[in-house]
Amino acid sequence: MRLKIIYMSILTIILMYVPFVGTFLRVTNTMIHETGHALITQFTNGEVTKIELFSNLEGVTFTRYSLWIGGFLSGIGGYVFASMMAFIFIWLWNKGKYKWMIHILLYISLINLIFWVRNLYGVLWLFCFIPFLIYFLMEKSQKFLENVTLILSILLLTTSFFSTVDILVLSLISPSRAGDAAFLNSVTYIPTLVWGILFFFQALCFAYLSIKVLMPKKSKVINKSSIQY
Repeated sequence: MRLKIIYMSILTIILMYVPFVGTFLRVTNTMIHETGHALITQFTNGEVTKIELFSNLEGVTFTRYSLWIGGFLSGIGGYVFASMMAFIFIWLWNKGKYKWMIHILLYISLINLIFWVRNLYGVLWLFCFIPFLIYFLMEKSQKFLENVTLILSILLLTTSFFSTVDILVLSLISPSRAGDAAFLNSVTYIPTLVWGILFFFQALCFAYLSIKVLMPKKSKVINKSSIQY
């Protein structure tokens, strides 16, 4: 199993950098990230005006909120939600809940298409992505689903983690361009770099937990005959 996970991880990373295919796959993390902002905005009695997804892997969630805490939590939500969802997908895959994973992605995609995503690229991407998910749900081969959902899980884990590396670097060299970290700086006056570091470390923690789930340590077998009393 460990060898399979290593091979599939290498395959996933290769796919991530194949022209068009890699971009198409990696926008999945962008959608989940922006969904995190949107859900927390809704839960804190704010309003989501629209979401935009772009081919350069960036995304924007336009919100209105009446309470400071709503904007603050929404600002935190994107990276944390993406990292948490990556861990949940790894955990579900480890439990063999392959169709659960597809259902979750399908529901998130449909909610975004119906209620939030409004720019041309985002809508077209969802119109292409959703049929793939429906096809996967109709697929009866467990082996196929196991492999596809493992690729998706590794994809979400790597993209959510490395997006926090990007924001950490930006918060260091160009704080005004550091997205959510820059926004949180504007509402808390805590330096952008601090938020960049916090985003990175939460992603690191979820990545560590995910790897522990995927590749647990081999249990030690005690040779009873060697025990002396």
